[in-house]
Amino acid sequence: MRRLVIPDNKEDVETITRWTADQLAEPKDSFGDHYSVCLEDEDGIVIAMVYHQRTENNVTVALAKRDGSIIAPSAIGDLLSIAFREPISAQRMTAFIKDSNQRSLDFTKKLGFTQEGRVRNFFKDGDAIILGLLKEEFEESRYGKQRRR
Repeated sequence: MRRLVIPDNKEDVETITRWTADQLAEPKDSFGDHYSVCLEDEDGIVIAMVYHQRTENNVTVALAKRDGSIIAPSAIGDLLSIAFREPISAQRMTAFIKDSNQRSLDFTKKLGFTQEGRVRNFFKDGDAIILGLLKEEFEESRYGKQRRR
């Protein structure tokens, strides 16, 4: 049985953050002040999101998914919606994905994100594709509508 984990203690936040960082081959300290959530099953974390670099309207999201996992739209909606409600309350989410990571680009676009640009040499070994998702776009998406049912 899968369950949504919205941690209420530092230890659980760090466990999710460490797992996400390991999946993305990023140092976990690169997230700075952050908020982490995940979906887990009996084998551990299935998908995790680390919301970081918050500004008044935007939050950057780092997303990692266990290979081969299939995730119900309602669960994706639950995870994505967190960025748009308390305590984050962003009006948009931004993701930076390595241009050579086509699987992640395709998955993120499937979630409703729109490609907005490219940052050259963002990563040590390549460019970043910038993708964004506005709150109103999420609410009208398949995933946002799943949450309202």
